[in-house]
Amino acid sequence: MWSVFFIRMILPYHSIRSNRTATRVQSIARGLQAFLRTRLGRLGSGVPPAFALNPNYAFAHDQFALGLAFAVAHRAESIAESRRAAELDPLSAQIWLDAILAPVWERRFQDVKDLAKRGAELAPSFFFPAWTNGWIDIEAGKPRDAIPELVKAKSMK
Repeated sequence: MWSVFFIRMILPYHSIRSNRTATRVQSIARGLQAFLRTRLGRLGSGVPPAFALNPNYAFAHDQFALGLAFAVAHRAESIAESRRAAELDPLSAQIWLDAILAPVWERRFQDVKDLAKRGAELAPSFFFPAWTNGWIDIEAGKPRDAIPELVKAKSMK
């Protein structure tokens, strides 16, 4: 849901191609990150109950990885949980795409592009891989390059 919010916030600016607009796009992205970190970043450690019920439940690993990604101290663990989720359900585009969060904030952009590519292969009409490439460009300090990817994502269903 937050990804849809992000696209709706950013894409009204796509028709203006100026440095000022590019800076706005980057500011919006950083503000959204700060909001999400504040909301979800206070994560306690321990084994989630879903793992006790079924240690091979891919979605539980996926969601736990997302939560861990918001806590800076747990990003390596988040990446490991994402890998475990992808091993358990390698055909889930959503799991591959959820795995991008910790590497983005660790500034491991090539890893993120690889994960987004895998997600796009599994679900070619899904908007999130294109949106992810736009987000990566924003994070890499290239907001002008992000605009075409975000426009592409908006045009997808």
